[in-house]
Amino acid sequence: MVLRPFVPLGNGETLLSCVVRLGLFHTGMGPRRLLDDFGVSAERFAAGHADEVARLAEATGSDLGLLEGAAVRIAPRHVEFRGERLSKDFLVTRAARYCPNRLATRDRADWEHRLVWGFRHVHRCPEHGVRLAATSDHLAVDLRQVIDAIDVRTEEPVAGEQPEYLDWLVERLRSGAAVDD
Repeated sequence: MVLRPFVPLGNGETLLSCVVRLGLFHTGMGPRRLLDDFGVSAERFAAGHADEVARLAEATGSDLGLLEGAAVRIAPRHVEFRGERLSKDFLVTRAARYCPNRLATRDRADWEHRLVWGFRHVHRCPEHGVRLAATSDHLAVDLRQVIDAIDVRTEEPVAGEQPEYLDWLVERLRSGAAVDD
């Protein structure tokens, strides 16, 4: 049996964010209920374990490669993303920061937490050019848990050109490349 309709992983969205949206759509609740229904360990899934990601892909009929490309594996001393080891401080998958302009222009049910917002040195949204705002709880999985839609207002873009490293990072995330050729 495959879950229908499927809420697809957004381009650049974290895997946790997609599961939150999927859970809200199908159960009206957060991700834990949906993952429990599929026999997926919520803790192991949140930590990016490959077997749990595969179980979700099978249950939803999703492309496993696409889900794996958005999964960040959390190990005791580091994180792994697309085969690369990174400091736990360098990439965080929790909903610690967000772009107010992206959220202000979308229905609350469609709020996606973007992977690029989790990189430590990214301080502004590459799409809107505004400073990322901090949530009230850096351990939250769901933006809806920590942000009141009434408080989300559009901001003016930051002055100056976008840093080159940000363009590079966005392209790396889009292409799924793990190393330069």
